[in-house]
Amino acid sequence: MNNNNSNNNFEINGFTRIVWKNQKSKDEWNNKLIKVTDLYNKLEFETLKRDVRRACTIHVNMNNLGNIINKLNKEDMIFTPITKSASYQGFSHKHIVPKPDQPSHWYGCVTKNIEDAEAFKIASNSNNNDDTHIPIGELLGFPKCCSRRFTEIWKTGNYDGMFEIAKETTDSELKEYNNKIVCTINDIDKYSITSPLLRYFGIRIISHFPCQLKCNKSLDVANKWLDIMYDIDNDTAGWLVDILGQIETWDSLNGVVEVHTPHFVGITHTYPLLNKNRIIKIKDKYKK
Repeated sequence: MNNNNSNNNFEINGFTRIVWKNQKSKDEWNNKLIKVTDLYNKLEFETLKRDVRRACTIHVNMNNLGNIINKLNKEDMIFTPITKSASYQGFSHKHIVPKPDQPSHWYGCVTKNIEDAEAFKIASNSNNNDDTHIPIGELLGFPKCCSRRFTEIWKTGNYDGMFEIAKETTDSELKEYNNKIVCTINDIDKYSITSPLLRYFGIRIISHFPCQLKCNKSLDVANKWLDIMYDIDNDTAGWLVDILGQIETWDSLNGVVEVHTPHFVGITHTYPLLNKNRIIKIKDKYKK
């Protein structure tokens, strides 16, 4: 591990929670967020069906494998299982080796042809990070700059490099005080649609980590994918854009991250950066 302020042996069991700021926010946004996450799940397949990219990923419950394969075959799509993982609640950054008799699912890719399926499988089984993440990123439609940066961060053992991405963002400001490291992001508005900061809760437009929070190539991807979202469900796409633009802070300490918006705090597990509180602060939206 390259980071002296981390402990790869320390990890909180996977969980996600939405804590509402008040009843009014819950009444307004609870059903909207359910529809937003459902729309994103539809987008995964639509981007493949519309030839925006060559592959998408999927998690298939073992008990439903046959039904999913039949459904995909009717759409002229191929499911290729890659890794069996234990089932989990909430969000997971990695696959969990299932114990005997433990509920599990297949993680795999969906493609339109066997060549892309085979390329995805070969890359997934490679022991070289460059030979894994970069070709998989190409198949999934990720910008090369983002795949390269993700690979660099992944090699350090950090599977949730949000703070590293923020530090490299154009015009970001880094300050340290009172055992906190705060990265302030300025002029984020047009890039908010690329934000991965609520990805743990299924609230996102793009499926990759941008190399920085103002990546223009990621913005191009987000605009293309957002057009498809609007085509599928105009109202829900608008709600998604709205909430991504209202993110205030990403706040991480000792393996737990809080993502603050005016309506709720999303809480989940993350890479265990220890000892110092790391905060990504979106300028003009930070109220504390």
